[in-house]
Amino acid sequence: MQSAIDLSSRLGRVREYLSRDPDNLNLLAESADLSLALGRLSDARAAVERGLAGSPGNPFFRSRLSSIALAEQKWDEAIELCRGLLAEGHDDPAIRYNLGRGLLFSGQYEGAKDQFEGLLGREGVQGPRLKGARLEYFRLEYFRSD
Repeated sequence: MQSAIDLSSRLGRVREYLSRDPDNLNLLAESADLSLALGRLSDARAAVERGLAGSPGNPFFRSRLSSIALAEQKWDEAIELCRGLLAEGHDDPAIRYNLGRGLLFSGQYEGAKDQFEGLLGREGVQGPRLKGARLEYFRLEYFRSD
């Protein structure tokens, strides 16, 4: 995991590049991800909104909005965004992970369990999403046993 200093340095470079190419969707996506990782939620949301202005309906940016909504503890917003993306056929592990977290934190345990079980049994899910799904599934089972 990178330190906050490394992430801040990378974000500074991305912003410098964005000043020269403000409509670059890849740079806006990187800016959103770095800002989110640093907890700069308003900066992350601004980068995502700029990305959506340049590419309306873009599933990547809409998925990032769900991550921001989760960080802001706006469970219903995150759930709605994820369900909308899934209904459109964007079946990405990150979207299902965010949906599971939104359902878990809003008290919709069975729906959360379904999402995490689906991720745990899904081929090709690895790295942070797999670890996160395992942790959230454990957390779900632990808290529900009380």
